[in-house]
Amino acid sequence: MIKLIKQSLLTVCCFTFSFAFSQEVAITNSLPASASAGQPLEAKYNLTKSPTMGSFAKFQVDLPAGFAAESVDIKGGNFTFENNRVKIVWVSLPGDAAFDFIFKMTPSATTSGSITFAPQFFYLENNVKKEYVVPPSSITFGGDGAAVATTDNTTNATPPATDNSTNSTSNTDNTNNTVTATPIDNSGSLNTTTTTDNTNSTNNTPPPPVEKAPAPTPVVNTPPPAAAKSNVVFHVQVAALINKPSKSKFAEYGTVKVIEDAGMYKVLVGSFKTLEEARAYKKTLIAKGAEGCFVVAYENGVRIKI
Repeated sequence: MIKLIKQSLLTVCCFTFSFAFSQEVAITNSLPASASAGQPLEAKYNLTKSPTMGSFAKFQVDLPAGFAAESVDIKGGNFTFENNRVKIVWVSLPGDAAFDFIFKMTPSATTSGSITFAPQFFYLENNVKKEYVVPPSSITFGGDGAAVATTDNTTNATPPATDNSTNSTSNTDNTNNTVTATPIDNSGSLNTTTTTDNTNSTNNTPPPPVEKAPAPTPVVNTPPPAAAKSNVVFHVQVAALINKPSKSKFAEYGTVKVIEDAGMYKVLVGSFKTLEEARAYKKTLIAKGAEGCFVVAYENGVRIKI
């Protein structure tokens, strides 16, 4: 009986040990689906480490132009924000198996529409550099601040229009006073002839000169400028690996392209001229099991921001 109990305990311990070391790296976030332009918001991420992960790691994400960012709680990491890129580097990761790290980002007052954030996470495992593809997230920013400014400007413009109307009335009164005063001043003098002449002069006011219409401007038929050709191509990235993979491994996803970028081999699927087509194909890949894939853009072979 005692021998049976020992065997059972040994089996449970082995299962627990195996489960603990099968845990994989994962990063999730608590970003809101929508936010207001010009208002700061907290970007909260949760990192689940693998048991074989080393102490060094780096998290980075590119923000649109006009955004600002600052550290809130990054668990001993080194925070920098340069060239619109948030970068957090841990020389020694926290000992917890999972932990939260938070930073604050503030969009500009004119930010509007849906913006996608696609972070990158690099770490060491058995002294080998690896990259975890962080699932991208989108936030829709509203333009309430701009609408308020427009309403205020319209209100401020109304009083000057009313004042101008008042000044016009005042000018009419001054004209009446001038006409009335002229006969009175002339009647006070002894020269009746002069008064009569002034009256005739007042009544015989010459007509205003007739303005000639300006000559029509000749119409020049200028040909429209040639439309610039777009060399931007969109793909769906499904993996980033240390060693160069075989394209046949990802053949089920469609046309596969493997490129080397920043010391990693990026596996790209499909080739699209518009962002909408690429996003639609991304949904198809997710349905096929390609969790964590996201859309990337290249111009003349160089990766650019979306």
